[in-house]
Amino acid sequence: MSRQKRLYWKPSVLSDGRTRHLMGKPPMSDAEPDQRESLPPTAVVFLVFDDGWYVERYGADGSFAGDTWHPSRDEAEHQVAYEFDGTSAVWIEVPPDIRDFGEFTKSLTRGD
Repeated sequence: MSRQKRLYWKPSVLSDGRTRHLMGKPPMSDAEPDQRESLPPTAVVFLVFDDGWYVERYGADGSFAGDTWHPSRDEAEHQVAYEFDGTSAVWIEVPPDIRDFGEFTKSLTRGD
């Protein structure tokens, strides 16, 4: 199924939320060093439907800040509410001509 529904929400402040998003493989044992990299604080959150709901996060500079998959929109919205300490998100349709969430995020954080 193609991406039919795309929504976004811009939190009032940059936030790491209540969760920590990392990139890389986790260590396989306690003796192995953790070499994962922290992703940037979330500036804009997207909900994208594509065989389930993805919560995609982007930093103010447009860089990818992590994603999670959820079987329903309700579960995806609950994840966002958890990460942002119960904040109610007002979701806005992503304009149909937007193809690059990173560039779109930069325009939103600059106030274009």
